[in-house]
Amino acid sequence: MNVRRSASPEQRTSRAASGEGPVETKEDLVRAASRRQPIEVRTERRVARVQEDVSYENLGDDEIRMYEYLEFVRELLDGLSLKKVCQKSGRIVSRTLYITPDMKAVYWNPSGTIKWLSVKSSLQTVKIEQVLKGLHGSSSVVARSSPERDARCVSIKDRSQDTSKSKSKNKNKSKNKNKKL
Repeated sequence: MNVRRSASPEQRTSRAASGEGPVETKEDLVRAASRRQPIEVRTERRVARVQEDVSYENLGDDEIRMYEYLEFVRELLDGLSLKKVCQKSGRIVSRTLYITPDMKAVYWNPSGTIKWLSVKSSLQTVKIEQVLKGLHGSSSVVARSSPERDARCVSIKDRSQDTSKSKSKNKNKSKNKNKKL
């Protein structure tokens, strides 16, 4: 284990805290491991939230079935480790899938925190238009694909992707017009 002797204890960082560099002290490693909550604790908290949020007396049969189905889906997907295909390079990277408690956003990022949401690592569930089986991304992704990998993949298309493509096409058209003049 590498320990920098010149750094003060306040300046030392662990891999869990900074994302880069070696773990320098055992305390940092223990602290980072204790931050991760076991699945049982998350499930207990979710059950407590369900009891607080939903009163089955006020819901009809269809609403109760839909709510229980959504809870089932969240329990299946929340914390699921998955492989993500990079759109530009076609490389496969590991990510963990998370769903916000109100089920309005799905996010995946290497650090696994909701505090770090970005356009590339999250998606509003309202914007999802279509879920397709297989790879439907850039040509580099399709070129590196194999039939086995393609069968296990799912592509999510949302409204923001469609608007960004049309905006970029309009910009290219205006650039071409300027070049001709």
